Amino acid sequence: MMRPPYIWNFFEEGSHTPHILRAEADPVKCYVDGRIEKLFEDIYALGHSLSHHEEGRWKTLVQLTLEIFKAQNQMEIEQAAEEEKAAMAGAKK
Repeated sequence: MMRPPYIWNFFEEGSHTPHILRAEADPVKCYVDGRIEKLFEDIYALGHSLSHHEEGRWKTLVQLTLEIFKAQNQMEIEQAAEEEKAAMAGAKK
């Protein structure tokens, strides 16, 4: 999927840098040219339109978004448990 143009469109050569979600990150401070403010305006307008005029689609979007985060959280829990189990097995040798 292609990202919106003029926002974060760049291509890395070689290995892909993994994205780390940082809750404390402030994109407005990273991109001072106004593109983030415009993007947020568009997102808020879309959210307002969906939540007020297409309530069924809004509820679906919210539910599916929550499911994505629940699945991600569950994968992280399972991965941490596997890593801990492997570390414990390595420590017993």
